[in-house]
Amino acid sequence: MKDKLLKIIQHYGAVNQRKKLCEEFMELQDELSNVVNDRPENILTELADVMVLTLQFMAISGYSFDLLEENLKDEINYKIQRQLDRISEEE
Repeated sequence: MKDKLLKIIQHYGAVNQRKKLCEEFMELQDELSNVVNDRPENILTELADVMVLTLQFMAISGYSFDLLEENLKDEINYKIQRQLDRISEEE
């Protein structure tokens, strides 16, 4: 996967892909805020777009793809626990 992601970002360039990532974030935001036409499949599509571009930046930033899944899981688990701790403090 890393080779494919690097090929994409090297082809288009980091500056262009950064702009593309911003576009994809806006498209995801639009889908999430569209409560009238809530379509989970559209949200999933936009989430995938954001993740692919995010992974491209992780690849060029030197993250080891052998540990990428582990690193990402650790960070996600940290964020989840931190938020649960905040909720506990509020109660």
